[in-house]
Amino acid sequence: MPGTRDDTFGPTGQGFDLTDLGIAPDAAGVDVVVLPDDTILAACEVSLTGHFQFAIASFDRDDNQRRPQPAFVTITDQSDVPMQMLLQSDGKAVIVGRSGDLSSNADMAIVRFNAGGISPDPTFGTNGVLTVDFFGGRDGAEAVVQQPDGKLVVGGFARVGAGIVFALARIMP
Repeated sequence: MPGTRDDTFGPTGQGFDLTDLGIAPDAAGVDVVVLPDDTILAACEVSLTGHFQFAIASFDRDDNQRRPQPAFVTITDQSDVPMQMLLQSDGKAVIVGRSGDLSSNADMAIVRFNAGGISPDPTFGTNGVLTVDFFGGRDGAEAVVQQPDGKLVVGGFARVGAGIVFALARIMP
């Protein structure tokens, strides 16, 4: 029945999975995508050193067991907060959010993982990470889509003086 929890999902057969990712005392899922083989990738924020970082965890649809340890990416030694994930047409996962001093000088952050979400894609940005700074103030990415030509369009905000404006960046993969 549509709109009914699937009680076959999860290790307890109750329709959910409360997973300790095993890498951090604090971890929260922020978005999910499903691969063509029904593997579930979850974009997460994890706190490894008292600051949040981007992470991606993988779950198998059939046995609901977490695959090898989640991949995580440290962008700055401050806080990195993921917001949304996209599965590109080539199977690579992209997570967007903010990176840096979240109160005053964060930048848009875009992280791309290889197909299957196992590791950052070294062919994208610097070791899988690209940041965008608009005017030296607080910026952040909230959403990402892929154009038919493969380019990424990232939407979010940028601080200009005392105000905040809509910000849009197009990224060539």
